[in-house]
Parts: sequence; C-alpha cells; structure tokens
Amino acid sequence: MNVLIKAQIPKTLTNVEPKRKEFLWRREENFSLQQNINFRIFQLYVAMGAVEILRDCIKEALQCLTNRRRKLNERRIFNSNGNVVELFKWLDTEH
Repeated sequence: MNVLIKAQIPKTLTNVEPKRKEFLWRREENFSLQQNINFRIFQLYVAMGAVEILRDCIKEALQCLTNRRRKLNERRIFNSNGNVVELFKWLDTEH
C-alpha cells in the first residue's frame, strides 16, 4: 500500500531546500532499521509542525482577546458621578 504524505521537511533532514515536497512512503512490514528511524523522524517533524500551527492559533486568539478588551476600555468614559458608562450610551443621551 502506498501512502502520499505532504509535509515541509527541515534542511537538517535532507540536503534540499526546505520547501513543500511530496514524499511517497511505501508501508511495508520489512522496513530496515534505518528506514524506520527516518520515518519516525519524519513523523516527529510533522507533529512539531502541527504544534507550531496550534501555538500560532493560540497566540492569535489571545491577541484578539487583548484587542477586544482594549476596545472595550476605550469605549468607556466616566459620567459626572464618577461611574463608568459605555460611550454609545453616553452618546444616546442629550447633554
């Protein structure tokens, strides 16, 4: 059975420039020890890439939350009693 795996392989693993390549791996029970080691290293790099993507998603989500909090703080003002009111409520009333 042939399995087509697409991944970005770091330069340390191969001598080619690190860009998107397609690798065709033949799944056989008779893999040599070196083939098994190479395949496990390949799987490790794929997993590391998934962790990086997840880390970037979490960073972006935290940035969105920070920006949202900042926008909410910018919309708030203090009324004459020293209470915080939202800007759109303040704009709806006559002064």
